[in-house]
Amino acid sequence: MAMEIPPAEDIALEEDAVLREKIYHEAAAQFEKKFQFQPLPANTPLPPLDTLYSGPPYTVPALEEQKRRLNEVKNRLNDFEISDWHQHTRKRSSLLPILNELRYRIRAEFVTQAFAKLYECVSAYELIDGQQQELYSVHLCEAPGAFVTGLNHYIRLHCAPRTKWAWFACTLNPHYEGNCPGNMIPDDRFILHTLGSWCFGADGTGDIMVRENRDAIIKRSQRFPTVHLVTADGSIDCLNVPEEQEERVAKLHLAETVLALSVLSPGQHFVLKMFTLFEHSSVSLLFLLNHCFDELHVFKPCTSKPGNSEVYIVAKHYRQPNGIEQYLDQIYTNLQDEARAIFNRTTIPDTFLEQLRTCTTQFVQWQTDVIESNIRFYRTSDPLEDQRLALFKQTILEIFFTQYHITPIRNNHRIVHRAKVSEGLNINQKESRGTFNERTQLAAAADASVTETLRSLCDRLDHLTLTRQLFHPQATLNDPLQEGDPDNGFAPVQHRLFFAIGKPIERVKSSKFALITCIRLLNDTVDLVRRVVKEQEIPFPQGEPITVAGNTVTISIASYPSIADNIAQHEKQLFRTIVHTVLELIGQNYVDNLPVAAYDPIELVVQNWLPLTQVSVGLLYLLKQCVFEEVEQSSPTRLVFRRLRKSALTSLVGMHDAVLKAYTRASSLPGPAKSVLAIVPIKVLLCGSFQYALLNYNNALCLFYCARLLEELQRHLNVD
Repeated sequence: MAMEIPPAEDIALEEDAVLREKIYHEAAAQFEKKFQFQPLPANTPLPPLDTLYSGPPYTVPALEEQKRRLNEVKNRLNDFEISDWHQHTRKRSSLLPILNELRYRIRAEFVTQAFAKLYECVSAYELIDGQQQELYSVHLCEAPGAFVTGLNHYIRLHCAPRTKWAWFACTLNPHYEGNCPGNMIPDDRFILHTLGSWCFGADGTGDIMVRENRDAIIKRSQRFPTVHLVTADGSIDCLNVPEEQEERVAKLHLAETVLALSVLSPGQHFVLKMFTLFEHSSVSLLFLLNHCFDELHVFKPCTSKPGNSEVYIVAKHYRQPNGIEQYLDQIYTNLQDEARAIFNRTTIPDTFLEQLRTCTTQFVQWQTDVIESNIRFYRTSDPLEDQRLALFKQTILEIFFTQYHITPIRNNHRIVHRAKVSEGLNINQKESRGTFNERTQLAAAADASVTETLRSLCDRLDHLTLTRQLFHPQATLNDPLQEGDPDNGFAPVQHRLFFAIGKPIERVKSSKFALITCIRLLNDTVDLVRRVVKEQEIPFPQGEPITVAGNTVTISIASYPSIADNIAQHEKQLFRTIVHTVLELIGQNYVDNLPVAAYDPIELVVQNWLPLTQVSVGLLYLLKQCVFEEVEQSSPTRLVFRRLRKSALTSLVGMHDAVLKAYTRASSLPGPAKSVLAIVPIKVLLCGSFQYALLNYNNALCLFYCARLLEELQRHLNVD
C-alpha cells in the first residue's frame, strides 16, 4: 500500500507551528532569569561585629572560573567598533519594541529602559501591597528618574485610587559642576520638574559616599512614617575597563546598601542593581543581605540588555536584625578599605558559596549565549534569522504586556502632568567610538610624550571645531527668558535670588551650559600646560586673572590653568569685580544726585568670560534682568551690557550685599568647607532661547581658550 504524502502546505504549517512553539518557549525563558538564595532561619544573628574587616581579600576558585569563562567570550569583542556593535545589538534586541509600545500606545511618563526594568521587578516580585492606603519610597542613585515614573505607573494601576504615595530621590547632582560626567547621568529633564523631591545632601553633590550626605538622606527619610521600598540603581562608567566593572562599583553598591538598610522599615523591600558577582566584595554584600532579609533573589529583567552583566538584587521583608546599626556604621566607615574583606572567608559557609556558584554559572551561561549569538550574526545577512528574530521580538512583546498588565493611566495621575518631560533638552548624552583596543590605546596617551599629547589635543580641537553642534542658531543672549522668570525685569532683585550652598567647586568637570566634549578638551589642555610648566620649567605667561580698564573687565586666558582648580574663589572675585566696576561707572555719571545716564549711556564690557557654573551664569542673568536692559555678544570673546535700568543701583547694592552675605554664611558653616553654588534658581537659567545662546557661546569660547593655550604651548616648545 502506497504511503500517503501530506500536502506541502500542511508540512509548512506544521513546521511553522513547531517554530512558533520553540520561539514562544525561548521568549518565555527571558522572563525567568532568576535565582533565589536559601533563606536563613528566623532570628539568625549577624556574625560578631569584631569579625568585620578582620581578614585579607580572597578569591573563590569556583567564581574565578566563571569570571574567566565570561571574560574569554567578552574578549572576542575587543576589536569590534563599539558604535557599530551597539547598533547591531540594538537591532537584535527585543527591548525597543517594548519601549515603543510603552511610549506610543501606553503613553507612559518618561519611558526609558529603567522604567521597564523597575516595572518588571515590582511586578515579578510583588513589591507593592495594593491594599496599603499610604506608600513611601526612597530612590538612591536615581537619575534620570524613570524608576520613579515606573513605580508611579504601577501604583496608579494596582493600588486603590485614593492611595497616597510620597517619594524622594537622591543622585549625583547633574547641576553640580564639580561632578565627574563618567560617574553621573547628566539628564535632568525629569529632575527639573520635581526638584523639591530630590535630596543632594549637605554638600550639594549628591555623593552618598560622603558621610554628611548620608546623614542628610537619613534625616530626610525620617519625614516618612514608614519606608516601604528603597531602590538603588547606581553605576559607574567602566566602558574602557569592563573587566574591572565589579571592583569599581563595589564601594558604590556597598554605600547604597548601607544607606538603604538605614532608612528601610522592618518587613519592607530593597532593589539593588549589581553586575557580575565574582569578587569577595559581592560575596560579602550578598551574605549580609541574606542575613537581613527573609528572601534574597537575583533577577535579570527581560528589558535589561541580555548581553551585559546587569542584574537586580531583590531583597524582600527586611528583618532589621539586632545590632544592624553598629554593623552599618562600621561598614560605612570602612568604605575605602581595600586591604581587607568585609567578612572573613572563614565566616562565610561553603553552602552559601555553593549557592552563589550555581547562581553565577546560570547567569554567565545566559549572558555568553547572547554574546555568542550576536557575534555569529554580526555583519551577516540571514533572511531566516531575520524572520526568526522578528517573530521572537513580537512574542516577547506580547508576553510582556500580557504578564505585567500595563495599560495607560490618566494624565492627571502622572507626576508631571503639565509638561511632556521626554521632550526637554538633553545635552551631553553619552557616546562612544572606536574599538576597545583603540580606546585602550587612547587612554594610554596620558603617558605619551608632551609632543604626542599636544598633537592629539590639536587634532581633537580641529575635530570639535569642524563638528561643533549649534543649538537654535538664531538664539541670542538678549532673548527674553520664558517660564519661571518673574516679571521680565520689573521684579526686585531680592525676588530673583536663590542660594544653594555646598562643596566648593574646584574644577569644572561638567556643566549644563556647555558640552562635556568641550569642557573635557579644555581640562586636558590645562593638564598639559601644567605638565609642561612642571617638567620643563617653562615660564608660561599668566599675569592677573582679572583686570579692569575703564568699562572693560578682562579675564586672562593665559592665567586659566592657574585658576582652573579653584573656580569657586575665582567666581567670587569676578562677582566683586564686575559689581564694583558697574558701581564706579554709575558713580562717575552722577552729578548733583541725578543720574547722567540720560547724557552718557553706561556700557559694561566683559572680555573672555566663560560662565560655566550656576554662580557665573546667575550673575550674567542678574546683570541682564536687573541692571541692564540689553546684552550683546559683540564678538566670540566679548559681551557688552547696555542701557542701564532705572533700578540698576538698587539692584546692584541689593545683589552685592545678599550674595556676599551668602558667601559669609557658607564659610561659617560647621564641617567640611562650603561655598555658594548658585545665586538664582537653576530652572530659571535653563529655559528659553537664553539657554541655547549661552550653550553656543560657551562651546565656542571653550574651544577658543583651548586654541590660545595650545598655540602658546606650541610657541614655547617650538612645535608646528
